[in-house]
This record gives sequence, structure tokens and C-alpha cells, in this order.
Amino acid sequence: MTALQPIRESDEARFFEIATSGFVTSRLPDWQMTMTYARRLAAHSRAEFLSPADQQMLFGIYEDGELAGALSLGPDYRCDYRVAVGFFVGEAYTRRGIAGRAIREAEGIAAACGLAELHALAEADNLPSATRLQKSGFTLLEELFLRRDGEREKRRTLHFVKRICLNSPNVVK
Repeated sequence: MTALQPIRESDEARFFEIATSGFVTSRLPDWQMTMTYARRLAAHSRAEFLSPADQQMLFGIYEDGELAGALSLGPDYRCDYRVAVGFFVGEAYTRRGIAGRAIREAEGIAAACGLAELHALAEADNLPSATRLQKSGFTLLEELFLRRDGEREKRRTLHFVKRICLNSPNVVK
């Protein structure tokens, strides 16, 4: 069973191990993680928000009670501060449907907050992420060309969107 929940204090080292693994960082070129930042993320996960300024929620993705990855939900500057979902799972947890189930749960959280749509970004060469988003019902909205700190060339990034919560009276458009 897959569940999104705050990262347990006892799972901080495991979170850091997954987040800094070559498997994850090779797919997320702008993801830079240090032990200090990992601890801060995990601690703020328990408080629900990374910071009051950006209102990013970070959840641990737990599979049968074991930390398998992480999922963030909140405004993203790369898609004009619209609410976006971001996720990663450790290599041992791929191809088991865990990310898809975590995304569905995040959609439920977004819908409960009255959101009408959810956005997501994927590097163009990160085919597993782009495929997962499409299988989860996201459609390609646009291709962005973003420059990361210190890079000379812009990277091709895919911006996806999914309509959710269409029948809710709480919908914010």
C-alpha cells in the first residue's frame, strides 16, 4: 500500500540516501542535496511546509510502511507559480506503480484544497518521469527552455497539466 505522509525523523538518513543517489540525481539535474538540506526538508515535512514563503508541501512516499521516495506539492516558479507536483522514488521501488499511486493521492490533496488543475515538470530526457505523468492523465502543455545556475545552454523541460476536481464547489480557477 502506498501512502503520502510526513517523513518520519527515523527516516531522515534513508531520505538522504534516496535523494542523493545517482539514480535520482541523474534524472533531476537541478536537484542538489546536502545532508543539512535533507535534514531541513525532512524536518519541515513533519511541519507540513518547507517555508511559509513558498508553501511547498513535502511528503514521504511510503510503500508498506517503508520510505520509497518523496513528493512535493506547491507553487513552482518554473510554471508561473502554479501548483505543481514533483516526485522521485528510489531505484529499488521503480516499475511497481508507486509513483502513480503517490500522484493520485497528491491529486486528492490538491482537490481537497479546491484546485482545478495540477502541473508537473519533467526534463525532456527523463523519459520515465514524462511517461509516468502521461500514464497518470497529465497532458503536455508546453516545452520550456530553462537555464540552470552555471549552465551556458538552456535545458528542454516538458510542462504538463492535468484537470482535477471538476465537480467540487471549492474549485479555485
